[in-house]
Amino acid sequence: MPEEKSALTGGDVTFHCTVDGLEDRHVVQWKRGGTIITNNSEVLTDPDKIRVITDPSTGLYNLQISNVKQSDDLDYKCVVYDQNDNTEVLESNPVRLEVHTVPDQKYPDCDPLEEPLFVEGDELTILCKSQRANPPVLLQWYKGGENIQGASLNDEPAGYRTLSYTFTINYKDDGAIFQCKMTTSAIESFEKSCSLGPLVIVYKPRVQLSLPEEPIQDGMQIQLDCDDDAKPEAFQYEWYSSIPLSDDQMTLVRNRRVMLLTVSASLNGTKISCNATNIYGSGMSNTVTLFVQPKQDTSTEDTGSDDKTKLTPSTDINKVKPGEPGMGSVSSPSPGLSSRLLLLIIGILSLMLIVLLLVLIFYTCRSYQTNGNHSIIYGAPSSICNGTNIDRAWDQTSVYFEPRDQISVHEAPTWIRTPKPPQWRRNVAVQVPFQEDPPYAEIEQDWDDGVYTLQI
Repeated sequence: MPEEKSALTGGDVTFHCTVDGLEDRHVVQWKRGGTIITNNSEVLTDPDKIRVITDPSTGLYNLQISNVKQSDDLDYKCVVYDQNDNTEVLESNPVRLEVHTVPDQKYPDCDPLEEPLFVEGDELTILCKSQRANPPVLLQWYKGGENIQGASLNDEPAGYRTLSYTFTINYKDDGAIFQCKMTTSAIESFEKSCSLGPLVIVYKPRVQLSLPEEPIQDGMQIQLDCDDDAKPEAFQYEWYSSIPLSDDQMTLVRNRRVMLLTVSASLNGTKISCNATNIYGSGMSNTVTLFVQPKQDTSTEDTGSDDKTKLTPSTDINKVKPGEPGMGSVSSPSPGLSSRLLLLIIGILSLMLIVLLLVLIFYTCRSYQTNGNHSIIYGAPSSICNGTNIDRAWDQTSVYFEPRDQISVHEAPTWIRTPKPPQWRRNVAVQVPFQEDPPYAEIEQDWDDGVYTLQI
């Protein structure tokens, strides 16, 4: 009995059929949709794509179909025909060739957006379309990589499959990209997609108001930001307070978006909020409550001194510029050294440095050797310790001597009973640099009497 088969368009498929007990009068035939297409090994229909693989010794008659088309999607069965009686003596169960197809390359197709931008609160429907194919394709919408639930799948009579998703636009959808993925079981690794976006959403302001993190004290200046998220940007800001605020207490800057407020004890418990407006509407912030702590005594006293420095915050809010440090609370200046004491310290340090330099120069000059009114300086001449009559001498490393000692004992004459004492001799070789008028002279030598003289 042959088995049902499936093949992708353009592929190949083979139906198997083996018959036992065949005789010469029997003919094995294949039928497609009730029509005979082969007799034994002879092909009657579509010989360019159909062939029969036979082995009469084993009763093998397999039908092979190449370059499968959608028209090949029919029932097939194997039949044994008796030529003598012109009857069918045996037939298999009919089996189907299921031809699988995939959509054309242009699918899936995402319908383009109708408008360049959308207003928050509007309703939007996005549509993905593809050929249905066989087996039917699977379509799925994704937003930011996450699967969207609630999309509607429809099969149209013309052989198309669509997936639509309708939703109410939210300001969080601004910049969102929607992707439609298509898969099919006909090919395991098959996946294609199309996309829409990014969406451009316009929306009214959403406003957040917050207080400084540090405690609010009496006399402190704080900054309140009417922090809004709007598209397009807000063009108008309004502030609300549970008690009236005077111009001396508050200043509005940056197009009234920022409030600079000088806090006093009378403002304790005051509730403040703000409102921002753009062309698509207005948004009111949350309400914050001021809790003002009493002013703390931040004065400090130096040990052994009656002078005191008191830290007081600035109360002139008009001098605070937007964007500069100090837009929150204003901190008090820290005490420092007086300018007179600072100058005294600098003078003492400068005097100590001068004395140290004079001592170093003195000891450097004392290290030179002095001979009469001539100073002999080793190495390069010094411009600090030089006199008016200085001769340059050679470095000690340019002069050296190499002694040659010799001790000899001379036997006394035979007629003298006491021998002479040992005699010690030293020869000295001295190397000095060349100089036209040297302050030294060669040694007058008398090798016989061992007398050495040096005249300088």
